Amino acid sequence: MIAAASQDGEDLGIYDFRSCEGPDELRREIAWAFAQAAPPVGDWTSESSCRTYFKFATHFLRFVREKYPDVEAARHVTPAVWKAWMLAASAGVRLRPVLLRIPGLPQATREAMRTRGTRQRATAKVSSHSTEEFRAIRQAAQAKVRVAEIRIREGRILLERWRDGEFEPGTDEDLWGRALHHVSETADAPRNGDAVRGAISRPLRRLVGGSGAGHHFWRRLFPTFEEMGAAAILLCCHDGWNFTTLARMDVPDHRPNGETEDEDAVIQRVSTQKARRPRRLRHGSNNLVDLGEGSAGRAMRQVVFITEQARATRAALGRPTERLLIARRFTPVEGEPFGMGAGSLEQAVKDWSKAAAMLTAEGTPLSLSPQRIHRTVQVLYGGPRHNTSQVSDDTYRLRDAQVRDGAATVVAKGLQAAVDDAVEKVRMRLVRHTGESEEQAARLAGQTGIALDTAKQVMAGDLDTAVGSCTDFEHSPFTPQGPCSVSFLMCFACPNAIATERHLPRILYLQAAIDSLRSVVSEAVWDADWSAHHDRISDLVKTHTREDERPALRARLTEADRGLVDRMLERRLDA
Repeated sequence: MIAAASQDGEDLGIYDFRSCEGPDELRREIAWAFAQAAPPVGDWTSESSCRTYFKFATHFLRFVREKYPDVEAARHVTPAVWKAWMLAASAGVRLRPVLLRIPGLPQATREAMRTRGTRQRATAKVSSHSTEEFRAIRQAAQAKVRVAEIRIREGRILLERWRDGEFEPGTDEDLWGRALHHVSETADAPRNGDAVRGAISRPLRRLVGGSGAGHHFWRRLFPTFEEMGAAAILLCCHDGWNFTTLARMDVPDHRPNGETEDEDAVIQRVSTQKARRPRRLRHGSNNLVDLGEGSAGRAMRQVVFITEQARATRAALGRPTERLLIARRFTPVEGEPFGMGAGSLEQAVKDWSKAAAMLTAEGTPLSLSPQRIHRTVQVLYGGPRHNTSQVSDDTYRLRDAQVRDGAATVVAKGLQAAVDDAVEKVRMRLVRHTGESEEQAARLAGQTGIALDTAKQVMAGDLDTAVGSCTDFEHSPFTPQGPCSVSFLMCFACPNAIATERHLPRILYLQAAIDSLRSVVSEAVWDADWSAHHDRISDLVKTHTREDERPALRARLTEADRGLVDRMLERRLDA
């Protein structure tokens, strides 16, 4: 029996080989090899890896017992046995790292294991969510987390008021305060007699309509599994983290912009672990900026808040943790009321997915998972998310059904654009002093090559976007088919975009806002997400405005202009 644990002491499961079918000596050898590879001693770092290898080890032992009864130990596993196993198990090669650790394995079998087959594995064709599905998922997850935040905030305020002695003894508020104080220390409602199976007292049951269920009380301070699942999906929607990273994520522990502990953190630094990378590259960090409702920083702040008391209670029980995603189980497992880690998070996402019961446009159930959201963020918004450009392209974007279906059109348009304009960087046109007369509309049409009616609409503001005017929203060079759905920042690279005098204050404010991000994001994030946009905007400003006139242009910025640009940067205006 092997107990796996991470380097920081997290329980990664018990793996009991005693119940496995198969020859005794081979079972002991495989168990020994498993123990050498499992954490904290070996190279594996996650519960998922342990469970996968244990499953294949169990299947291999059963296979040997049924098909090769003469095999009693690793020394009897010949190349023929290995090849037969590979044919019988579609993913049998995954057991190779375990068997190769056994000293008694024949050399010929080792060589057979290291020889790669000539058969090419079929590339899985998977699909990301559509823009509409992704937006609906993000909104549903946000709503679920918001409900939990409101409920838990009310519970914590009531508890603090009780601790401050604000309630008269014997009142309902006093009873609630006593009950929540007990919950904060024990993770369960007060019970008569037995602390686990005892009944909740009649006065407390009266507070919740006569029910004897403890969740009416602990839900006032802790999130449920459903809410933890929604929180995981929400964070993934905002920043594209994968499942393993979310399961291991700790609460933000730095305040890089120097706030005191009494202030709300505007910028939160999140530490991440990428288990499959080399040891020196496994640990990283991300800065999340709270730009208000709907921003990644605000979502992180909400998740930290709803899970804060769960961590405090676990510390009071003598089992402290810094895990971000933690929730109260309805039924404790082996005395543990809280769930966290990969296994619990997987179940939490399933619980929320089932409860949300979301549907596709065709009316079929919508499958929800952090893995698919992780893929969708990279497909819809472009570029890597916590991985390299090569991994983003090879593993996610090029295997995605949406990307493949539109690839021919995109490639054709890209080649044509490259031929037509290989050196042009900024495609947005800017026309100063447009005025409002018929003659000026004709001049605008002549300068830009657009139709006269379109020029009149541009001058009237009827075609305005966040940063300019769009002369052909239905035919974007960045969207394979249908209306444009990319970020408004791409307007600066679009030949359909025209900016006029009235747009310059917004453009100057946008330039300053992006400038301010440079000091709070990593160089890699800046290069991947912001550098190209910043260069286009700066080139436009430098080409079409003078240094001495820019203060006057900035002074014309209205609160409405500022709010519009802020919402654009928070991606709240995305299609």
